[in-house]
Amino acid sequence: MPISTPEPRRRWYRFSLRTLLVAMVLLLVLCGGWLMYRRQQGQAKANRERLAATERAIAWIEEVGGQHDATTKRIRSQTWLEEWFDDPGGADDPTVAIVVSQVSLDGTRVTDADLVHLTESAGLAAR
Repeated sequence: MPISTPEPRRRWYRFSLRTLLVAMVLLLVLCGGWLMYRRQQGQAKANRERLAATERAIAWIEEVGGQHDATTKRIRSQTWLEEWFDDPGGADDPTVAIVVSQVSLDGTRVTDADLVHLTESAGLAAR
């Protein structure tokens, strides 16, 4: 009678607890880096939109003959690379914003409708 050999059973991969811990740490670092990147991109987009709206408002004020007091304000700190290379931040992610503190439209032909348009487009508040 021939002796039959049993079919080999499927072998599962074996790994140590240390390997599992290292794999989990790497996965968490990757996920954290991706989340930080996405958050930073959202903040950069908001900064760009806010800066563009302020620049449009300043251009309109100057176009109608008004006067304004504008200063710059730091909206985020520089990254270590920007500090190392003395980079103020690119146009896609500015580190400073323009702050308009006072606007004078005396002697201009500006109507209330123009002011409503200005406050809506630039996100300004009238006091």
